[in-house]
Amino acid sequence: MFVIGFAMKTIPHDWQRKGFKVIGILTMGITGFALSFSDLWLAVDLFGDGRVISIVFSILFTVYLLYLLTKKEIIPIIIVGALILRYYFDTLYDFLPRALFFVLGGLIIIAIGVFIERLSTKK
Repeated sequence: MFVIGFAMKTIPHDWQRKGFKVIGILTMGITGFALSFSDLWLAVDLFGDGRVISIVFSILFTVYLLYLLTKKEIIPIIIVGALILRYYFDTLYDFLPRALFFVLGGLIIIAIGVFIERLSTKK
């Protein structure tokens, strides 16, 4: 599904191009977010426990999404924000006190929202 979304985003054609790009980015985003979990890579059984390949995939996927941000697309920042919150929840939920955890998570969400607002008003 990730490859299908990538193909919908990048292969040039003239039929409903904008719709294909949006659906391709959404498909890539949802499947890319799912592929950031190491449990999905366990099914492939080529990469050991799947932790390393999921982290490498997440880094490369985030770099690609940041590249798409330079082209003034808004959907990739939502996906990057979801990836940031996913790793934030996984790594810090057990270590921080609950109130501090949710305050910092809220600040991250507000910062992502401000960035999206600034990006959308520049168009």
